[in-house]
Amino acid sequence: METNIVYQGNCKEQLSWMPDNSIQCVVTSPPYWGLRDYGHVDQIGLEETPEKYVDDLVEVFSEVKRVLKDDGTIWLNLGDTYYSKGGASRHKGYSDPKYPNGRNGEFAEPQTAPHKFLKAKDLVGIPWRVAFALQERLGLYLRQAIIWHKPNAMPSSVKDRPVTDYEFIFLFSKSEKYYYDYEAVLEPHKNPDDVKYRTELRKNKSYNTKEPYKNNVPYSVQPRTKEIVEYRELPDLKEFSKHINDKRKESNYTIDEIENLNDSQAPHHWFNGESFPTPEDYEWLKELFCLDDKYDKQMLTIYKKSSEKTTRLEGRNCRAVWSFNTQPYPEAHFAVFPDELPERCIKAGTREGDIVLDIFAGSGTTLWVAKKLNRKYIGIELSEEYISLINKRLSQQVLSNLSATPRTLPNGNFATQKSLICVKEENQK
Repeated sequence: METNIVYQGNCKEQLSWMPDNSIQCVVTSPPYWGLRDYGHVDQIGLEETPEKYVDDLVEVFSEVKRVLKDDGTIWLNLGDTYYSKGGASRHKGYSDPKYPNGRNGEFAEPQTAPHKFLKAKDLVGIPWRVAFALQERLGLYLRQAIIWHKPNAMPSSVKDRPVTDYEFIFLFSKSEKYYYDYEAVLEPHKNPDDVKYRTELRKNKSYNTKEPYKNNVPYSVQPRTKEIVEYRELPDLKEFSKHINDKRKESNYTIDEIENLNDSQAPHHWFNGESFPTPEDYEWLKELFCLDDKYDKQMLTIYKKSSEKTTRLEGRNCRAVWSFNTQPYPEAHFAVFPDELPERCIKAGTREGDIVLDIFAGSGTTLWVAKKLNRKYIGIELSEEYISLINKRLSQQVLSNLSATPRTLPNGNFATQKSLICVKEENQK
């Protein structure tokens, strides 16, 4: 499979020839519902209802799931919109009377039948509708809803609600366990000086662990007072519970009777498979039921280890609110991803040399970042105009315009009846 290449055409058609389990990470942002008319018959985003928009994206992402590796991730950026009398509001519930079709003339408010429950000025909830559909219909794991906060959000004259200054980025995985490099996306500590101080305090033998408040140190940076913890390598809880229940029944004891004998309610938790008895209680049970030594080692052997928690001086775990300004691009008339956004997704979801896919490549920010991070990339974009932007941005060679002869795909089918433009990095695959 070729990499470091961009295909022009319908994303579902282009995905159809890609091998199963071939892509490590997908970072993409579909056209938002009711936002912009791209003037293409195959475009997504101008569906008459939000339900149809969701159906179309589910259909596309069924192919994305197929090509995604079992340990791969999907990072999906989506913005919301407001409903208007005729359908989606291109203006998020507010139209400028001087520019009813938008300042660039792209907007074309749809005139559709009234929705069965959405009313004018309702927030549609598109991101969550799509997220739940991918979770329910495709079986993807919805692992996190990240808030992309935009400090430089577009100003609005609306006076009956707060101005929207965020979008969602949903993290999906194909499997319960997947590749996620948390160390690659560590954030700076809120107060680095406190972290360094805490580390030094742990090494300081004169630190008052019995009365830490006397050290005049904030609670959040005080070291742990207990240096050693004890633990047992316990058996399977359900198996152990069944074993002692069988012995209880053989001995003709009820749980209430055993609680009375033990003078506590703890036995209730042991026999219901909710917790293990302490070593002392286990020895008491052994004597009561004449248990064999099957579980003696696991229940009675006490191990010790240091409880000191390692503090990562380089940063804290990545949070779910990301504050990035939108980033203007000189060749485009719309705001594009800031580089930091796909960078964080790609660093967390891939290793060097892995393949990153963007099925709605737009101006190519995801591909550009993937290239900078030494990842391979594949892009799909419907608009020839945007393909040209990507070409300039990546400074790559346009191989040829194949409008006269559609390219034959590996499965023997044609990629598209329209032109297919390949943007390919020299001497790389």
